[in-house]
Amino acid sequence: MRIQKPNRKKGLTLIELMIVVIIIGVLAGLAITRYSRTVKEAKLREAALMLAYLWDIQYSYYLQHGSFIYEESDLGIAVFELDGGNSPFWNANKDLLSELGYSPPSAKSHFYYISWWWAGGIITWAYPKTSNSGWGFPDDEVDDGLMNIQLVVDNDRSIFVYGFGRMKRL
Repeated sequence: MRIQKPNRKKGLTLIELMIVVIIIGVLAGLAITRYSRTVKEAKLREAALMLAYLWDIQYSYYLQHGSFIYEESDLGIAVFELDGGNSPFWNANKDLLSELGYSPPSAKSHFYYISWWWAGGIITWAYPKTSNSGWGFPDDEVDDGLMNIQLVVDNDRSIFVYGFGRMKRL
C-alpha cells in the first residue's frame, strides 16, 4: 500500500507576509527618524562653524584696531546671509563686512546671522530661515524643521543652541 503525502504548497501565508511588512515598516520608520535628526544636527553644526568664523574675524579686527568695527559705525548691527546679500542690511554693511574679511559661504545657508554690538562686546546670533520669518527667503534655503532654534556665540567664543525646549552648549 502506498502512503499518500499531504499536498503542501510552498509559499508564505498572509500572516507571515504581514509580519514581514510590519517589520520592514518599523525599520524604515527608525531609519527615517535617525536620518532627519542627523540632517538637523549637521545643519546646526554648520551654523556653529559659521558663528565661530564670524567670531574669529570680528576678534581679529578687534586685535588689530583695539575696537570692534561696529563701535565705529552708526549701525551697531550687522546682518550676514540675509536675503542672498541683497537686503538693505547687507548693503549698509557691505564695506564693514569686507573690511572684516568676511566672505559668505559658497553653499546655500539655512541660517542668517546677526551681530550686535553692546557695551560688553559683540554677540552674534544664528536664526533659521523659515517660511514664516517674514523675510521672503528662497524656497531652497527655507527649512521649517529648524523653527524655534537659535544659536549664539558670546565673547569667549562659546556657542550655545537654544531650542528643543532647552539650552545646550556646543
